[in-house]
Amino acid sequence: MTDTLSLTDAELLDQITSEVAEHRVFLYMKGTPDEPRCGFSNQVVQILKLTGAEFGARDVLPDPRIREVLSGWSEWPTIPQPVSYTHLTLPTSDLV
Repeated sequence: MTDTLSLTDAELLDQITSEVAEHRVFLYMKGTPDEPRCGFSNQVVQILKLTGAEFGARDVLPDPRIREVLSGWSEWPTIPQPVSYTHLTLPTSDLV
């Protein structure tokens, strides 16, 4: 996984679109699938695992700009953000 701290905002957006393109579902979350750091992220991970969905994930906590750039791209302000390869953001754990 690419270290985003050295990327410009434009490069970070390219990284986000690349991650989404490479996975049918990609989860931007607090923590990791093995160690979620918020209850909502944990709920989404558990649901995805329960359904057998294959997904990629990125922890947004190390670089606050991920959240800013992602929210501008997806037009959804909260984390977790499960994103499908069609750029459909599935808002938080409420809908999942």
